Amino acid sequence: YAHASGFDPLARTLNWIDRQGRVEMIPAPPHAYAQPRLSHDGTRVVASNVRDPENNLLVLDLTRGIVTRVTTDAALDVTPTWTPDDSWIIFSSNRGGGGQSLWRQASNGTGNPERLTQAAFVQGAPVVTPDGRHVLFTEQTEDGGADTMQLTLATKQVTPVLHDRFREMYAEVSPDGRWLAYTSNRSGPVEVYVKPYPITDGAPWQVSTAGGDHPAWARDGGELFLFYMTPDNALMSVSVQTASPTWRAGQPVRVLEPEQLPRSSTTRNYDPAPDGRRFLVLGRPIPAPDPPGLVVVQHWDEELKQRVPTK
Repeated sequence: YAHASGFDPLARTLNWIDRQGRVEMIPAPPHAYAQPRLSHDGTRVVASNVRDPENNLLVLDLTRGIVTRVTTDAALDVTPTWTPDDSWIIFSSNRGGGGQSLWRQASNGTGNPERLTQAAFVQGAPVVTPDGRHVLFTEQTEDGGADTMQLTLATKQVTPVLHDRFREMYAEVSPDGRWLAYTSNRSGPVEVYVKPYPITDGAPWQVSTAGGDHPAWARDGGELFLFYMTPDNALMSVSVQTASPTWRAGQPVRVLEPEQLPRSSTTRNYDPAPDGRRFLVLGRPIPAPDPPGLVVVQHWDEELKQRVPTK
């Protein structure tokens, strides 16, 4: 046998990385972090903890470096996001049976999780609208497709937002509440598109130019930035002018290289800071320590007979 070393092969750090590629490790205990999201006030991070069966949610206080587990049941709690006032965390979970449904939990860990949807097969991370009234999420359809749905928190009513024969996923509402970014395979390869919100009628504007996935918004003063991942895992930035009622965006600019970002095909593993100048990302897996020596016990069965005589 080998003496336990306390090594966790899933443990990672959380890092800041700026547009120049400079990395700053956040002083916090390593964990099996995934899907990190910054609170709106920038003081906390919520992340899922991908260590089966303890797939619970963790909240990291950035000012004190303290990690708190805010869900504790043996359930698959994943893809967390904050409400605009940072008082609640919306996430998907298989607790209660069935597929992945939407739930919410007080961000300070008090009380019990509350179920928000029934039998919804949620994919990717939900997003709360800036007014705090709605939650947008991706729902897998029975034919293998994907639609963008909207949950009204006051009534728990679910209605479709983007619903056609294409796979429309990972919707993100801009901080001003006027634009909806999402991914779709309407042109063949998956690209990032934008539509007005909340009225989503009409044809969308294509944002990415050679494939795109996992969009995210950030605001810097009067300018809006839209970020997305390329097929080779680079991060792109698009500046958006908000003075006009119509969509006006610049050319996509490459801001981070593939080796600087964690790869994920199912969820966004980065989060832009409020000013869009740096990004919260997962650090690389922590290297394993030297393997412990093996202890070999010979004739252990003879010792067992001496200690526990047979009748």
